Order: sequence, then C-alpha cells, then structure tokens
Amino acid sequence: MKISIITATYNASQHLPALIASLRTQTCKNFEWVVADGGSTDGTLAILNQVNDMSLVVDTQPDFGIYDALNRAIKKSSGDYYIVAGCDDVFHKDAVKNFLCHVDKFAPKILSAKVSYDGVIKSKMYFPAVFGHAAYIYSHVVSTAFRKDLHDEFGYYSNKYPIAADQFFVLNMCEKGVHVVRADFFAGEVGMSGVSSVDLLGNATEIFRVQVALGRTIFFQSVLLLLRIICSAFHMKMF
Repeated sequence: MKISIITATYNASQHLPALIASLRTQTCKNFEWVVADGGSTDGTLAILNQVNDMSLVVDTQPDFGIYDALNRAIKKSSGDYYIVAGCDDVFHKDAVKNFLCHVDKFAPKILSAKVSYDGVIKSKMYFPAVFGHAAYIYSHVVSTAFRKDLHDEFGYYSNKYPIAADQFFVLNMCEKGVHVVRADFFAGEVGMSGVSSVDLLGNATEIFRVQVALGRTIFFQSVLLLLRIICSAFHMKMF
C-alpha cells in the first residue's frame, strides 16, 4: 500500500515551507506528494523545485480553483489512498505510518484521524444536516485518507461548489452507505488560511446549497444559513 498526499497550490510560497518540513520528518517514507499548481508566480514553483528528498510530482497549469486542481492531482497520483493537505497544514511525524497501519488493518474506504484547529483537537460531531461532513470525518484535510477508487463510483469533486465540493463529495458517499473508520491517532494541524475559513459568507451559502441538493428541508437549512450569516458578520465560524 502507498499513500498519496495531494495539494492544490497557487502563490503559496509563504505557507509551503512548514508543510514540506512536516513531510520531510515523516517516520514512514512510503508516500508520494502530488502538487497541482494553478500557475503560481510568487516563488511557489521554485520552492517545489528544491525538494529532492521525497517522491514529488508537480503539475502546473491554469485551473478553475482548488477542487479542479485536486481532481487533477488525484488522477496523477499512484497511491491506493490519498490525503488532501492544504498549503498551510502540517502533519504529525507519525501520520503516514499510522495511516498505513490502520489501512492495512481495517482496509476502509475512508479512514479519519484526529486533527487540531488552532491547537484545539476537533471533537466528534453528529447530525450531518447541521454539521455537514464533520458528522462523518474529523476534517477533509490532513486527517482523512480516501480510497482513490471511490471516485470511480461517486465521481470527482464537483465544479458546482468551488468552496464546499468536499462537503458534497463526503456527504453524498456516506449517506449512500460508504463506511468511515475513525481512528484515535493524531494526524496533524489544519491551517486557518483556507478559503472556507476566510470566506465565511461564501462558505455558508455553499453549505446551504449542498445540503439542499442532498434533499434536506429548505426551511431548516434556511434557518442555519441565517445563523451562519450572522456569525460571519462577526467573523466567527459557527460550524
């Protein structure tokens, strides 16, 4: 078994060094790193070109955003499983080793481990109609390994949701019976500069669209949308 770590980049030179350092310190080297770059002009590619001590695939071309780039990275990856890493995320040194150990033991379709946000380990959530994919996985990035062949059955990340395509992908799979194995090990730290953390209003409206597309009650989702909009006005992420 091999794991592919995939990253979408665009002008990410200020964040990449910490991610690269965390990949270099992995106690298990049985992984590849696939980077789909959107045509960076800030030195991102120069940083990547200096990485010669791990298996790295870099593909750079104009794209239509994060999920378009991730789809490209998935198709170029060779691992049985992949883990998404944002440019500002970091992995615990034993993350790859623990993922591979659990994959070998359980052979899951989806394996989700614990992560922290701003130093706080994320708690287990319930009620997908409220908490979205957090009811099934700890986080889409850093903490979750997906079998690559899931995309043969459920398609790739949808271009209809430029901020919340991960929500639709995970919810759609899990609510059609794909089982998630939750693991107790700690995978790493999720960065807070991603678009879903920065564009709170955009994230709120896309979550609403995803939930409605999955058949949720429009009235209830409208109430949640209003609450999220109020929170975004105070620069707070509700859930």
